Amino acid sequence: MGKAKTFGGAGVIVGAAIIVAVWLSRIYGTGSFLDWIIQTYIPVVLITIALIAIVIGILLLIYG
Repeated sequence: MGKAKTFGGAGVIVGAAIIVAVWLSRIYGTGSFLDWIIQTYIPVVLITIALIAIVIGILLLIYG
């Protein structure tokens, strides 16, 4: 039971860190092609992964 709560907390932290990283990349973009790709496609994937990690983490914290 303790390991599930540890992984749940880690999932929430990782998900939040990914969302912050995406937010910072959108603020400090330089306008290059790579930044355009990062700001267009990668945030959708990363935020989806982050939200899944947060939901799984919360479920592990509650039911773990």
